[in-house]
Amino acid sequence: HRPAVLLADEPTGNLDPSNKATAMRALVDATTESGATLLAATHDESLLPLFDRAIDIRELGRPA
Repeated sequence: HRPAVLLADEPTGNLDPSNKATAMRALVDATTESGATLLAATHDESLLPLFDRAIDIRELGRPA
């Protein structure tokens, strides 16, 4: 299967740092190789540098 979009909800939520890095590298590599988009929801701000774009939903409800 070659999905256009991969959705990941807290993909590293219960992992130790070593396994977190391994899991995220696998997700990023798989989506890069297939040309898919990785859309992830996370509370772990340390993952943000792995993504091209980040949206902080806490900012969406605030007036401009």
